[in-house]
Amino acid sequence: MTLHLRDCRGFSALEMIAVLAAMAVISAIAIFSYDQSNSRGIALSRSMNEYANALRMAKIDFSCYPTRLDALFDRSKASAANAFCGIDLASQWRQRYAQPAPVDGNGNILLSSIGAGASLAITSVQDTGGTHWQIVANRIPNEVIPKATDACNGAGQTSGRCVGSPGPDGSGSVTLEFDLT
Repeated sequence: MTLHLRDCRGFSALEMIAVLAAMAVISAIAIFSYDQSNSRGIALSRSMNEYANALRMAKIDFSCYPTRLDALFDRSKASAANAFCGIDLASQWRQRYAQPAPVDGNGNILLSSIGAGASLAITSVQDTGGTHWQIVANRIPNEVIPKATDACNGAGQTSGRCVGSPGPDGSGSVTLEFDLT
């Protein structure tokens, strides 16, 4: 079989326009269907884990946890008044344990990229099993909560280190337990 030059034709202008229009529609669908709550959930999980790791490192030097997360990067906040054990943390402060971040008046980390008013705090809960040390993310948009718990525990897991609690006002909390003493 021989191929003649006149048999080889390119695409017509109409065919090219149709292909470009289809590509534009597919691109628009992909852009508008992008789920920002997924990326914010992953970012929240990473932030919580970073501060949990920083707290574990600080505990090695301090022998206890600070009550304020800003004590991890601001030595002036590492005082006896800001320690769960009541000892002066500043004298044992060896390094910056976390990168500086915006904080509120209570030393909680502000997470404006996650949601309006979102913040991280350290808490402890005592029960018969001991003291459960937790990082709690508050005022987290409800649509971000399952994404953050999936990022923390593994997709589809109903239990793990992170627990989410949606709220009736459109925002709730995510709790990461990072130590048990």
